[in-house]
Amino acid sequence: MLLAFATSPIAWLIAALVGLILLVEDFMVYLDGGESALGDFWEPFKQALIWVKTKWNELMQAFEDNPLKPHLA
Repeated sequence: MLLAFATSPIAWLIAALVGLILLVEDFMVYLDGGESALGDFWEPFKQALIWVKTKWNELMQAFEDNPLKPHLA
């Protein structure tokens, strides 16, 4: 019975979801500065998120500083 459950597609789906949840949780702990099991692996992702956040803020600032804003209102 246990072997049948372990080889069923539902068991594989549950295992994949649990694995994904654990990866996301580890990444969130790393971002908060905590002890992460995959700290070295997450560093490029953290740098990419910082870059995206910087570019997003620059884009939002460009829309706020739009010189045509008074003419478009």
